[in-house]
Amino acid sequence: MSGKVKQIIDAIVAHRSRGNPSMAGFVRAKLMLKGIDPSKYTDTSSDDPEVLRKLEALARELGVDLPGPGAGVSWRPPPSSGPQR
Repeated sequence: MSGKVKQIIDAIVAHRSRGNPSMAGFVRAKLMLKGIDPSKYTDTSSDDPEVLRKLEALARELGVDLPGPGAGVSWRPPPSSGPQR
């Protein structure tokens, strides 16, 4: 499947930046420091299995819900944030 790397990157960026464009840049820079260049991947680029494994592990570590096939990426607060009712 092509484009899965891009979907995971977008999900991580959306989750960590919480919709803030400035923070999104920092998240992308952090991915680059981890050896993953977000600008290198598009919806049609082929998926590298090693990069997929790295991103999936990072997403699990950060508590990011990974999108299913064809799903759009939207931000929602992590379960621990916000007032408890």
